[in-house]
Amino acid sequence: MRLDGPAGDIHDEIGGVNAEGFVPWATIRAIAKSQDMESFVEKYPKPALRIFAHGGQHEASILQLTDRELSFKSTMTVPIHGDARRYHDKVAFLSKRPNMPFPNMISIGRALNSDVVLVLDTISKFHGYFMKSGGPGAGPPNQEAESWSFVDGKTTNGTHVNGKRLEKGERRPVGDGDEVALGLEVHAIFLLPKTLYGALTGG
Repeated sequence: MRLDGPAGDIHDEIGGVNAEGFVPWATIRAIAKSQDMESFVEKYPKPALRIFAHGGQHEASILQLTDRELSFKSTMTVPIHGDARRYHDKVAFLSKRPNMPFPNMISIGRALNSDVVLVLDTISKFHGYFMKSGGPGAGPPNQEAESWSFVDGKTTNGTHVNGKRLEKGERRPVGDGDEVALGLEVHAIFLLPKTLYGALTGG
């Protein structure tokens, strides 16, 4: 399957992906319910982000927004109730574009050459990246188990992991089920394949 549009062909091997590189939750749920967990994980071996659009209605107490961010929100003219909603309740897999360097770094941002593209004015061109450490193929046979972290790309509107803001350029571990808030409009739940399957099937 070849994709046209911002996603290019980064998800050639992932079924159900739309032209922007996302799978609607309803689509992948139907796929999950049609097969057992082993088959699903074999087909979708990458961690996933389940994405939600806040529609601009952040709660400062949850995301610990700074006064500067709250002031920015009150004066911004970005059509929050438009573009952001096209990403709502969709899934993005942490898959690297082909023929790109740094295979263990999955970039996310507004730029169309990002691995995960979010075309929103409140997302930085290079918002940051997920980094995989350890796991199969990452080093010697006794290499540690696969783990993930997120590195903020010195963003304007910030990144939060489980409600705690990252400093500009900070790296923080990300685990199964953790929440990553990107800018002012979007947050995502980081899901490993088996957890994703359970969420999709109600198991």
